[in-house]
Amino acid sequence: MGNQVDFNKLRKRRQRTQSVKRLLALGIILAAVGGIVALNNFFIKSGVTTRLSDAVESFGGSGYPVPVPGGIIRDVKNVGKDLAVLNDTNLYIFNKNGKVITSLQQMGDQTVLHVNSDRVLTYDVGSKKYRIYSRSKTLLEKEHGFSLLGADMNGRGDFALISSTAQYAGQVVVYDSQFSAIYEWLSSDLVADVSINPKGNRMAAISLATRGGEIYSVVYVFDFNEPKELKRLELQDEMALGVAYLGDGRFSVLTDRAYRLYSGEGVEESSYSLGGRQVLAVERSGKEALLLLQESAGNRVQELVLLDSACGEQAVLELGYLAKDIAFGDRNIYTLADTGVTTYGKSLEPKGSLEMRGISGIHAIGSKLYYLGREEINVL
Repeated sequence: MGNQVDFNKLRKRRQRTQSVKRLLALGIILAAVGGIVALNNFFIKSGVTTRLSDAVESFGGSGYPVPVPGGIIRDVKNVGKDLAVLNDTNLYIFNKNGKVITSLQQMGDQTVLHVNSDRVLTYDVGSKKYRIYSRSKTLLEKEHGFSLLGADMNGRGDFALISSTAQYAGQVVVYDSQFSAIYEWLSSDLVADVSINPKGNRMAAISLATRGGEIYSVVYVFDFNEPKELKRLELQDEMALGVAYLGDGRFSVLTDRAYRLYSGEGVEESSYSLGGRQVLAVERSGKEALLLLQESAGNRVQELVLLDSACGEQAVLELGYLAKDIAFGDRNIYTLADTGVTTYGKSLEPKGSLEMRGISGIHAIGSKLYYLGREEINVL
């Protein structure tokens, strides 16, 4: 007889083969699902989905002028190339073609606005609640542990919140762009302002203290990998008004007596004395700074001073009118007065003017100047 076929062994072999194929197929499916989930998490974490949503919402618009929002205008800034207008009830973001990308509610008289190219941070002074938005959605809505006194946000989306606590006059908590707390500083003095550097690994801060009845300011530099400050500098008989990082890692400190530039390690590189004049407004563009200064209240003479990267006077102009606001564009400098807008070049030479009363605010984005009239927002 020929070789007999063992059908039982064949059946078992076939079953094992089918089981292996099913397991392989299940493994491929699980791997594919895992890959999709991981890719989705990557997109969410990296902000790709938010940027896509923002890009879709940003399409459209028929151009300027557009109707100006009602209410009292509190602030005008830019989110990238888009215009952000804050009034006493809403925050409006307009794209470059005049389309309202979003209108955010829950704004008020005490709302403070911080922006970068992709995000918006708002809070009310004295309130615990703060919010972070993209152009198209709310990214975070949360309550801080204590009432907020100030904040900052850098270009990466890292942000810092200033408050007081039951035990300390000043507290600063720093968060990364994914909203995780990465640093905390507790101060026995009132913290007046903070600024996070562009890389998100350092912070400069200023506090106000008293000694023998005299007010003095302290400048601090922190590295988020170190528990204590890297630098502590006292400014005697000066009241610090604000601190801000430049794009090259240096930072500036404005006081009631001088505009000072420091290295990233907190070494003072240069300064510009205000000579007793009052600072009405400051605008920065790259490494340059534009100051609107006013003499004593008696004569009220105003000056525009353009400082270079070493605090040198690049240009100075005494104004023959009282400016209410200034703007610093890529090519031009602008002032706003009761009678309208005046345009100057980088040497502060006059280049033209727009005669129009009732303009409530101006803001430069690139080479464009946006101005808010009584009824319209328009572009100069």
